[in-house]
Amino acid sequence: MVALFVPGFAQSTADQGQTCTFRYQVTAPSGLSLRSQPKLESPRLGAYPSGTVFSACRPSGLYSDTIEGVSGQWLETRYAGKTAYIFDGFLQPLGRLRFMEVALLVSDWDLKDLEGYWGFRKRNPAHRQPSQTFYEWVPFKPETYIDADKKYGWDSERFYQDQWIYLAKGLQLGKQKAFGIHFQGKRLYPGEEYRVGLKGGSYFFYALGKVEPLKQETDRMLKIRGYEVRMDHREKPLSRDDWGQYDGPPRKSLSVYQVKDSWFAEGFNAIPVNVDWVGDLDQDGKADMVIQTWFHHECWETRVYLSSYAEEGALLGLAYFGQGCS
Repeated sequence: MVALFVPGFAQSTADQGQTCTFRYQVTAPSGLSLRSQPKLESPRLGAYPSGTVFSACRPSGLYSDTIEGVSGQWLETRYAGKTAYIFDGFLQPLGRLRFMEVALLVSDWDLKDLEGYWGFRKRNPAHRQPSQTFYEWVPFKPETYIDADKKYGWDSERFYQDQWIYLAKGLQLGKQKAFGIHFQGKRLYPGEEYRVGLKGGSYFFYALGKVEPLKQETDRMLKIRGYEVRMDHREKPLSRDDWGQYDGPPRKSLSVYQVKDSWFAEGFNAIPVNVDWVGDLDQDGKADMVIQTWFHHECWETRVYLSSYAEEGALLGLAYFGQGCS
């Protein structure tokens, strides 16, 4: 049975789109203003102090300018929940997070493309079931996996035996130890809720939506109206004896991903969002999330949301966006 989706209805309220994940640092000693339009005369929305690191869109080439003798472009970003523009003549580009999900990749990458990556894996590979436990970031050595029998091939068997989950480059790590849950592509049905306890408190993630049969179709095909994945933060950490599901109402939450309408049929699990990881990926004591969203039954989008990329007042910010097809 093939999943049916309506293109164009997927939207994220926690990110700014796939090209708005480039990191910059303010170098102007007195800080840098954010404007409502890409011009110096437009209203000022606020300012970033010198040294501030933030995310912005890829330069479009449409808004060139010269300010105080410095040539540059106006970049689109977000500030206080609004679209804003900032002049890149006084910014230092820091690059963009590179992220790979091992389970969704093939084993014929070019080794030189993986130099400088870090690998992410469970500290105790014997525990295969999703559970709240420790993981580790370690420098990835691609030369370890050269297949001696193939001049340019991979020793893919050894690679997967080492239980790598993600490969990443450009992630700022305070420590090499991470804490969380690897769900391996958990699809959340409306009403399901899970939680993870971290240093910064307890984080609940759950799905909302109304499941109803399609009147013009058979009862075997159902519609989920207003499907949404949300995250809720509570400041009180969970105890080890209190890791089960929570059956109370959420207090404060963030909409991570929304789909206006989605359909699924009996015998085919077509919930359009897979939750792969929830935990402290960047080691700041706050929750991060890795999800896959499906826009075709063979094609997906990978989204990495990090607390360290969140704008002020938000729980998460989009740190990586990528697409793939099987």
